[in-house]
This record gives sequence, structure tokens and C-alpha cells, in this order.
Amino acid sequence: MRNYLAWGSAVLVLGHFAFLQQPAGKSQGNEVEHSRSSRPRIQENLNHVLESKIRAAWAAFQKKDRKSYADFLADDFVAVETDNEGARDKWHVLREVESSMVQDYTLSVFKVTPLGSDAAFVTYEALIHFPAKSAVRFERVYIGEVWVKRDGQWKELHYQETRVK
Repeated sequence: MRNYLAWGSAVLVLGHFAFLQQPAGKSQGNEVEHSRSSRPRIQENLNHVLESKIRAAWAAFQKKDRKSYADFLADDFVAVETDNEGARDKWHVLREVESSMVQDYTLSVFKVTPLGSDAAFVTYEALIHFPAKSAVRFERVYIGEVWVKRDGQWKELHYQETRVK
């Protein structure tokens, strides 16, 4: 008799827990489903925002518009380019804008990877055209950039380029 009472109590307790957990599971399932359905829109928006900013930054750089270009960079920005000169801070890069030899460029193959709500890693390729009398006429580089949201604005924190042969 004692075994029947113990088993009966166990069934009631376990059944009670299963019943209580079901609504929570359904609620969590709805939240997860809602989160999944909104992710593509958020990702698409982030892709558009950062690709637009990158294209505008390149345009400012090509036009040698130092002030406009500076607006895209975080104060602690660091760049590493293919010229083997090592890391450059924001102020070093801004001094180079006016002496830029970029005649034209093509940007393609953008990929944005969110790193949280306030950071993203962006990769893309650039085909850079230099003047006809330059030692190097064309250069193809693969670029990785880290963008962070500061004071509600997306800023470029890190720029790294690798030459593609």
C-alpha cells in the first residue's frame, strides 16, 4: 500500500510540474519565434547602414575631404594597410588623406557580421585604381573593418587590409 501511495504522489507531483512548464515553454517558443522573424530585418538594416557608411567614407577619402572622412572614424581608430608601415592612428590616417593617389575604386562582396547590438565586423573587397603614371596601377585588397556604435552613431574602429593577388 505504501508503494502505491508513493507512486501516486510522484505521478501527481511530476504531472503538476509538466503542466506548469507547458505555458512557459509556449511563451518562450513564441518569443524565440518572434526574435527569429525580426532578425533578418535587423540584419538587413545593419547591412544597409554600414555598407552606406563605408561607401560614403571611401567617397570622402577619394575626394580628399579630410573633415568628412574624419566623421566616420572613432577617436581611437586604428588602420593597418598593405604598405608594411604598421598600425596608424586616426590622426596619422587623416594626414594621409590629402596626399591620396586613389583615382577610382570599386567595392564589392560586402558581408556584415553583428558582434552584439553595438558592434559589427564588415568584410569586403576593393579594387583600387591609381593614376596612369603610378608605380602600381591597380591594387585589389580584402578589407576587414570593425564598426562600433558610440553615442548613437556608427563609427569605424579598426581597418585592416590584405593584398589579394
